Amino acid sequence: MTELYVCNVSESDHDIDIDALAQRLSAHRRKRISSCRVAHDRLLSAVAGYLLALALSRHGFVESALHYAVGDHGKPYFTDCPLHFNLSHSGKFAVCALSDERVGVDVQEFVPCRMHLARRMFSREKFNELAMSREPDDLFTLFWAEAEARGKYDGRGLAGMRSTEGHLWSAVSDRHAFALCGPEFDGELIHVSL
Repeated sequence: MTELYVCNVSESDHDIDIDALAQRLSAHRRKRISSCRVAHDRLLSAVAGYLLALALSRHGFVESALHYAVGDHGKPYFTDCPLHFNLSHSGKFAVCALSDERVGVDVQEFVPCRMHLARRMFSREKFNELAMSREPDDLFTLFWAEAEARGKYDGRGLAGMRSTEGHLWSAVSDRHAFALCGPEFDGELIHVSL
């Protein structure tokens, strides 16, 4: 079982009260939200936390009652829940992946292609594909999201970006790239509105 929850915060009909949203979450999530310096990032972090709480509730768990721990490389996990999760946010999207196996997820708003980073971070094949692309910004962002998802799946962040473990699913929508690494995923997104 792997689920991918997605929320487009720009589609909200009303202003989202970050504090009210955060108060429904665990102290761990509230600390993560408050660590964001930019208001928009705090909003996206709160929405990602909300998506996690919603996803867990659909499986009979209460996020605020669970205990978090952090792996050797900083990836959070639950000590008292068998489900694995990963969160990401960028631009106008917050996402939450929930699975019964290890999982990594990333969303990236399109950015300009940076060939110096691509040369260092991507395989030779992906670098060559990017160099020949008519839409290098789109492809760079997609490759970056895929690499981030792999690194988050691996649990080592940037150090794991070139890992080839896990199944990779990716898509582009609304000038954002989405990627999930883990068990096979059918690509069906669970859209959530606030």
